[in-house]
Amino acid sequence: MNTREIEEILARYFDGESTLAEEGKLREFFSGDEVPPHLEPYRPLFAFFTDENREEPASPGFEQRLTAALESHGAGKVVVMQPHRHRILFISSIAATVLLLIGIFFTLRTGRVDLTAFSKPDPEVERAWNDTRGALLLLSGNFNHGLGQAERLQTVGKALENLTLFNKFYQYQPVIINQDDRNGTSIK
Repeated sequence: MNTREIEEILARYFDGESTLAEEGKLREFFSGDEVPPHLEPYRPLFAFFTDENREEPASPGFEQRLTAALESHGAGKVVVMQPHRHRILFISSIAATVLLLIGIFFTLRTGRVDLTAFSKPDPEVERAWNDTRGALLLLSGNFNHGLGQAERLQTVGKALENLTLFNKFYQYQPVIINQDDRNGTSIK
């Protein structure tokens, strides 16, 4: 077959405009022994397609057995798999609801709730309450400050990831930009 014709068919193939007959010609041409050196890089591509067409399934009737197994287990049913996180949230919400109901049950079981006990606290209890409140506010402030520092570290981590991406681009830049030099078909 004419090399020029093969190059034209290849151009149409890579543009997605080739017909099945032309693709068959390409497979036939690249499976032969007389492939010009400048077209040699395309040989593995078409050899792969030729090999894939020849392969037989490992087990004949596999698709039928799979379809039958799916139908026997209730085909047509939609099974939604929830991620692990959603499952944990669902279970914890059920547990919180159960605890709330148990608390309400034991509170109402005594007959009445005495709200007067909460109206005038003991001075010692009030002082302990204020000390505890102050300690918790201090702890909360320090914790929030620590989270601010962690956010800075996350920003640095994201910057390092972007730098790694840039390094990968820089590594492959000659291959991406100068493809003709790599194939030996430079138009310079």
